[in-house]
Amino acid sequence: MGALAVNPVAPEQRLLLQAGELAEARSFGIRRAGLQAQYVRNPLVTTNQFEGFSNTFLFLEGEAGCFYSIFTGVVSFYELKGGFFVVTWQAFVPLASFDKGDLAAGSTGSASRAGNDRHERFSAS
Repeated sequence: MGALAVNPVAPEQRLLLQAGELAEARSFGIRRAGLQAQYVRNPLVTTNQFEGFSNTFLFLEGEAGCFYSIFTGVVSFYELKGGFFVVTWQAFVPLASFDKGDLAAGSTGSASRAGNDRHERFSAS
């Protein structure tokens, strides 16, 4: 098995993220971050092992260069830094337990912060 080559985002790709068609730019960002993400701190590890779950992505309004990814109880904030997608913030979030009838209403998750407060800039759309 060969090593994964880690290359920064090329200038034309950076232009796509900054000024390209938004849906195409976001799709590129998701794919690129999934292949070559780096972490400010050690990644949070979840013990949840579920099949059939997919990622949920939340973006800043009008932007493609930073976003949240929510997967199996961990939310991660990705942003483009120095040509690489970097996870600068993560937190545990509660998952619904349909088997127990608990939809996580009123429960709180434990957060572990690793970075900045950019998550407050998101708008409801």
